[in-house]
Amino acid sequence: MTLGIKVIYPVEALEQILQFGNAMGAYVAQRKGGIPSMPTLCKIQEFIANQMEI
Repeated sequence: MTLGIKVIYPVEALEQILQFGNAMGAYVAQRKGGIPSMPTLCKIQEFIANQMEI
């Protein structure tokens, strides 16, 4: 038997979580190397803001 925690997120939170995850994946995919390409929170927020302008 496994035990888990069921968490229910509002739709707005899920949209933000998915947007952040997708942006992180896109950012890392554009750079060389896995760990060295991991952005800081500030960098990923900047990346998201620039993508929204397009």
